[in-house]
Amino acid sequence: MTETTNIPTGSPNNSPLTPKWFSEHSAEIFSYKNTIVYGARRYIYREFAQAAEELLPAIR
Repeated sequence: MTETTNIPTGSPNNSPLTPKWFSEHSAEIFSYKNTIVYGARRYIYREFAQAAEELLPAIR
């Protein structure tokens, strides 16, 4: 039995919800809000997404 869906290719509902997607999306929407607070150090979403993107080549 073949399952069919009515979601067209390229639909906004057809995008993968990955950690990378959430990071990029959060950086776009909440770019200047705090995401991590550790003692005196604070990371905003944009900084966190940037740091994560820089680490990706190291783990591939």
